[in-house]
Amino acid sequence: MYTIKKLAQIAGISTRALRYYDEIGLLKPSSYTDAGYRLYDEKDVDVLQLILLYKSMGMSLNDIHNIIYNPSFDSKDALKKHRLSLIEEKKRIDTLIHTIDKSLKHMEGEFMTDSEKFIGIKTDMIEENEKKYGQEARALFGDKVDESNEKIMAMDEETLMSLQVFTDEMNNLFVEAMLSGNVEIQRRAFDMHVRWLKHYWSSYSSEAHIGLGEMYVMDDRFKAYYDELEEGLAVFVRDTIKKYA
Repeated sequence: MYTIKKLAQIAGISTRALRYYDEIGLLKPSSYTDAGYRLYDEKDVDVLQLILLYKSMGMSLNDIHNIIYNPSFDSKDALKKHRLSLIEEKKRIDTLIHTIDKSLKHMEGEFMTDSEKFIGIKTDMIEENEKKYGQEARALFGDKVDESNEKIMAMDEETLMSLQVFTDEMNNLFVEAMLSGNVEIQRRAFDMHVRWLKHYWSSYSSEAHIGLGEMYVMDDRFKAYYDELEEGLAVFVRDTIKKYA
């Protein structure tokens, strides 16, 4: 159990805020001491975490109350969805930082045409993939890796940008399928994965697809990529591929 002072210290807020949350019915203590002092248990801590989370997103206290005290509210699901949104925000910020870095280089005299900039993006993508996964990918797919690199270099800017959006949508669909247990969504996610692969592979085979799925689980870097989106997603994607390929 936590006193109001201790909980305030843990959460990094004031005791005044906790008293106000009690007054408006947003967070009432689970019990009181004989002297009438507030006491908070672990469940209260979890509720406070959600309150502060939604507050950081700009929600009003009234809206937060309506959300977390709704009978159908699932706190675990809410946190998972918020985690996904934070990951997407992180990607957006990383892209902005990369763009700013490129702009600073241009301002410092490193001139590049639009075509050169785009070629640089594709080259960086291939080099990063080779550095991270090249050895394992070549052991599994052989010359298909070179063919995939050639397809990337041949893509126009619109195709590459739309493919990045497609990749995010596909990954989000896999997460939705795993969390919901909906087999129809799972099948749609698999079909998207096949279409995604065909952008990179010169020819599709179910055997190679299944091999790639195993690589998602066996290789720690692939596994970390998917499990950052949702814990256990790498195994789920692998199992989905084995189920439908």
